[in-house]
Amino acid sequence: MRTHKVLAAGAAVLTLGIVFLAGSQAADDKGPREDVERLAALAAKDPADLHKKAEAYAKNLDSLEDVMNLLKKRMKDGKGGFGIGPKPTGQPNDGIEARIQNWGKKAPGAAELKDKDALVQMTERTQAIGEIALAKPPKAAPGKDPKEWKEYSEEMIKGSADLRKAIEGGDPKAIKDVANKLNASCTNCHGKFRD
Repeated sequence: MRTHKVLAAGAAVLTLGIVFLAGSQAADDKGPREDVERLAALAAKDPADLHKKAEAYAKNLDSLEDVMNLLKKRMKDGKGGFGIGPKPTGQPNDGIEARIQNWGKKAPGAAELKDKDALVQMTERTQAIGEIALAKPPKAAPGKDPKEWKEYSEEMIKGSADLRKAIEGGDPKAIKDVANKLNASCTNCHGKFRD
């Protein structure tokens, strides 16, 4: 009788452990999207706290790839990168990276600047991703110097903050200039570090 109780108690503990692990796995399947959102909320309010929390977050991050992929285009079904604004548009520029590239080539029109809140949110997300990247440099390897990674990450952080200011100011030419500089930094970093 006692053996049955011990076995039953062991089975209950094992079941709870499996349920807990399954729940943890389900939470992990969402990827870094929600974590980056929480960090992005600190970009304008408290950049020093963003930096500190991004460092802590990066320590537990296996790979930076899922974080960086949030800059890519959002698909019509809502998957993919963050996108711009609350709803997928299916447009080619519904992604942070695409929007910055486009603005680096051509200043945004008045219609593109209507939803300043969504555009500011875009820059805050970019700044948060830059802070995470800064805290997660690659190991030194031929042609991949962590010091250069640091420089590119700092340029991304500063460029994101500058882009937010330009958007808030509503000056299309200033937005184009900042976006061009930010895009060049990203392109240079990709040329050195993307596999």
